[in-house]
Amino acid sequence: MAAREEQKQATRRQLLACAKALFQQKGYDKVSTRQISAAAGVSVGTLFAHFPDKHQLTKALFHEELNQLLEKSPPLPEQLSGLDFMARQSLVLFRYYERDRALSRGLLQNAFFEQGFFGEQLNGFIGQLAQCLSRELPTHGIEQRLVLAQAFIGFYFYQLMQGLSGVTPAEQWQEELLVQCRALLAMVSQDQEQLETGFP
Repeated sequence: MAAREEQKQATRRQLLACAKALFQQKGYDKVSTRQISAAAGVSVGTLFAHFPDKHQLTKALFHEELNQLLEKSPPLPEQLSGLDFMARQSLVLFRYYERDRALSRGLLQNAFFEQGFFGEQLNGFIGQLAQCLSRELPTHGIEQRLVLAQAFIGFYFYQLMQGLSGVTPAEQWQEELLVQCRALLAMVSQDQEQLETGFP
């Protein structure tokens, strides 16, 4: 039984590796499930036993790539501000997407509007960011910091889409993201100060 499961996992990994290689060589839209199964040396039926369609295969590939990327990243310091957390994590991810813009666009166009696809990773990221924002906003509650973290994520996706549409490097995407985050953080801090002092 263990040998069968091991073989199943090996086939799955082979399918994902062949799919990625083909997407990079030919472009995402030009690759079929038949081509992927042929490159992996398995039948189309075997591919469908692992992934019901190309979309599900793409989601699996994307999840594995992102999980591996984040696992390989150096651990974050404990006393990290929200802006520092955003700066470090966004640059790691932006550089990943920048490496192969065409593939990244193909992967994202299939996954972007599926809340369930990014849900777990996004919620974890937003929670960590909200915790880190307590350094900048010590008097704000967790609910307020979660709303701010969600706004930062909106800025992140905006810069990701802008970056993948152009030719600028990932470092510039990050720089523009942090400008937006700092501006919003300054507004929130100023509003809180005005509430506390009673002056407009």
